[in-house]
Amino acid sequence: MNQLDYLKKFPPIDYFSSNRTVFAAFVNCLDSKDTCDLLMEIFQDHVKRRIVLRKICQDISIDLKPHHERLLSILESQSESMPYQEKVKRASALLYIFDVLPKGHKERLVEHYIFYKSASIREKVYQKLSKEWDNRYISLIEQTWNKWYDNRCAMLIITNFKIEQVLERIDELLQVLDDFQYQKLFKRIALEAPERLEEMKQYDEIAFVYAMTKIGRSISEEEAWLIFKKSIGDSQRRDLLIWCYGQMRLWAVLLNIHAQYETLVMQEFKIQDNGQNDDNFYVS
Repeated sequence: MNQLDYLKKFPPIDYFSSNRTVFAAFVNCLDSKDTCDLLMEIFQDHVKRRIVLRKICQDISIDLKPHHERLLSILESQSESMPYQEKVKRASALLYIFDVLPKGHKERLVEHYIFYKSASIREKVYQKLSKEWDNRYISLIEQTWNKWYDNRCAMLIITNFKIEQVLERIDELLQVLDDFQYQKLFKRIALEAPERLEEMKQYDEIAFVYAMTKIGRSISEEEAWLIFKKSIGDSQRRDLLIWCYGQMRLWAVLLNIHAQYETLVMQEFKIQDNGQNDDNFYVS
């Protein structure tokens, strides 16, 4: 029995099986053509598929050969009758290989899969573009954003589009961002369009304070205290806020936080339930 036939009949394996290491070692013994042939034979086995794809990536990084081109063509061909999950598996396999492909191949895959129905596949494409951005993709990103409004797509816009283009879409972008992404957006606005930063405060005060810190600006002690009180209940970002106040050298505010921190946290639900906003709680 030759090597390829032996591996075609290799027993099923999982991530915790000792046979996983043995199978990977066997695969490394194959030449690049047999490795391509093996992939489609074991394609439905997730663990084996990842192992074989890893070997194919190694081979392509050395030399992209005709049998690799044939394999790519097979993976890209998706008939209407093919089950949806099979299409997703093939798309995932292509994007796994993506990093070692020539530029033209990458562009073709991006153009096809950036509009894919599967959110997980689009997410993989966004991840690739975040590492290998090219302005030629701006039009594609605009189109897929207008169709899907994906979070990761929003981050590509925030990171790579001109600041004017970002600000044109600000209301749409803010609807899909999480707290950390707010901070990245506000930081960029602070650096490239500081005249627009003040109006962003209405959307997220903590991100606003963070952005002000990044451009070396401060806020008043009274405003800092009010923003801190509003942050009660957001423990992760409250710590960020305290860090910002240190960078702004707001000593008096930090003294109040230190003296009344536990009391403020305990009052969290009382303030929320009663709708109280004790603006005079600040101690100078």
